[in-house]
Amino acid sequence: MFKTIVVAIHTAEHSHEVLSHTADLAAHFGAEVHVVTVRDLAQNWPLTLADPVPEVFKSLDDDLQPVLEDARRQLQERGVRCQTHALEGPAARQISRLAEKLGAELIIIGHRHLSRFRRMLAERVDRDLSDEPPCTVMVVVQPSAK
Repeated sequence: MFKTIVVAIHTAEHSHEVLSHTADLAAHFGAEVHVVTVRDLAQNWPLTLADPVPEVFKSLDDDLQPVLEDARRQLQERGVRCQTHALEGPAARQISRLAEKLGAELIIIGHRHLSRFRRMLAERVDRDLSDEPPCTVMVVVQPSAK
């Protein structure tokens, strides 16, 4: 059923549960996994930064690579074939494009528990992906700590 799975992660601290579900599905179906993380400068930097200096991009790359390498290690330890991708731009659009390009049958993403105020300001990848998905989208919701 699933031969190619795209899993989107944002930070190492929020990815463990998502990667665990991904590994279970990939092992069950013998699927290859493509782990993607997307940096969107419009979400992360003030709009007044008109011409970001190269050090900004290097800093972001230095933050993303350990997240991708940790995800690769976790999946490979569970016997899952995987590749990693670091992309730039609006997250939902980039994830969708990658899934289409790869012919993925499933996208897996996590859900972050945010306050109402943070939810209004933050990009909602789960909502944006569900508007016009290129394939099935699975949202992993972790129980909130009370």
